[in-house]
Amino acid sequence: MPSHYEIEQFSSKIEHLAFYHQIPFLEAILEQCTAAGLEVDVAATLISESLHQKMMTQAEELNLLKRTSRRRNSSKLV
Repeated sequence: MPSHYEIEQFSSKIEHLAFYHQIPFLEAILEQCTAAGLEVDVAATLISESLHQKMMTQAEELNLLKRTSRRRNSSKLV
């Protein structure tokens, strides 16, 4: 099981790659896995809760996942 430090380091690296290269988080994870020789299933254990939430939101925006009712109604709260 990865340490909290390892999770935060990996997640930070992914967020940086996604922002810098203007690519989706999932693509950034795959690129990092390729560059580091890391298996995707190992990378999955290194994703922080914060990054996971960002990935879910992004996947919904890209229509890769169905929008949850919570997210659909959030824009109506304003």
